[in-house]
Amino acid sequence: MITGMVVFFGCSHFVNKEYVLQKKYPLNVPPMNVKFLTDSTGLITNEKDSGTQRFSFKYRNHFMAITSAEESNFVSLQKGDTIVYHKDKLYLFDKNQKLIFTKKN
Repeated sequence: MITGMVVFFGCSHFVNKEYVLQKKYPLNVPPMNVKFLTDSTGLITNEKDSGTQRFSFKYRNHFMAITSAEESNFVSLQKGDTIVYHKDKLYLFDKNQKLIFTKKN
């Protein structure tokens, strides 16, 4: 379970709304996708068991702050975590996991 997570993102006007897990640490992390439903809500899905985690965010000066998130057993965004976009990739990380997502084709 991830706590204190940071996700890298850029602005609320998304070029792409879907991202797939490209690189991960530890290696036993299941395959995941991030999908942005609106300019303030998103969904993380676990491809292995179809688990999901919905979250809401607020855009602030090149960062998105998580305002609410459902509980999940495979990733755990929490209120106050940060999302930032950098060079067409999403980065989610904390002291236990490093996740890098790229645009879904």
